Amino acid sequence: MVFGGKPDLRTAAHEAAHVVQQRAGARPSGGIGKDGDAHERHADAVADAVVAGRSAEGLLDPFTATNAAGQRTRAEGQRSNAVQRTVSAKETKMIQTQIKKLTPGIKQELGIENKPEAQKVLRTWIRSNTKHEFKDFDALKKAVRHASKQPATRPSLFTVQNLEFVTKADAREATLYFMKGDLSGRIRQQHPSGPKVEQESNKVDYCFNKREDLKAFEKLAKKTRRKGKGESKLKRLAAEKQLNIRTEPADEDYHFEVTYGDKNKKKIEKTHASGGRILTDISAYDDDTISSIYLAAIGREKVNRNRKRKGENEEQKSRKRQRTAD
Repeated sequence: MVFGGKPDLRTAAHEAAHVVQQRAGARPSGGIGKDGDAHERHADAVADAVVAGRSAEGLLDPFTATNAAGQRTRAEGQRSNAVQRTVSAKETKMIQTQIKKLTPGIKQELGIENKPEAQKVLRTWIRSNTKHEFKDFDALKKAVRHASKQPATRPSLFTVQNLEFVTKADAREATLYFMKGDLSGRIRQQHPSGPKVEQESNKVDYCFNKREDLKAFEKLAKKTRRKGKGESKLKRLAAEKQLNIRTEPADEDYHFEVTYGDKNKKKIEKTHASGGRILTDISAYDDDTISSIYLAAIGREKVNRNRKRKGENEEQKSRKRQRTAD
């Protein structure tokens, strides 16, 4: 398991705000910043401004003001302890390769010091034959917490009879989508935010054969949600834009999910654009396969460690042959 790629703009701006806070001497008494505390809210506000293209100077002024001697002043009312700890390269390597050597720092960072079920999920993902990439520690933390709360037995929704389609993105395992009456769900196997299983009601799948139509619909859906409106308003806006939308999936379609507040669809609760494209051929799946995928996604998979070790050895040999050839 590795942490892949560079952080996105929001993450970079958020972390930069914490650096400014710490340099200014801000020291929350709780140690590592917790969701909802003043420093996290401030960093979120800075990130929102940067992503929106606005200046964050005014938000950072309280932490960057200098005194007459040119020294940075401390934010009023703050105490001791660092705003945010940094996970060392050594700890990162451990979490990638040897889960048995998890340090107290990593457990604290993930908030799983006294949560054996969450630690079990993490162990399973690391030993898994599926490679998991997380964009940052926050994404890993949320994924582990969510997975550890899921039932160890596959819910009845997740059967081949209810499997509607899958979406597939490059270099990722497929995400499976299920529907039974008003209940829908998905099993996500690989993603920068981690594996995830989800069940919900009042969700509609919208399908598009053009990416530009999906992006235009996404803007309309978010606008409709901000205004507290529902499907009727969204459909009127889509008709005005002459968008070709369908609720019946077809191969290679782009996929967009809208979850409504109730069965009357009078208010949008949340939206989500799939990263992959739709595949309607589900002949490769049966109930046993779906059970295995479910257990792997929630960190309950029984991993054949010898098989994983053999695969790693083959990969090492392949890299060695490549270096020799070069």
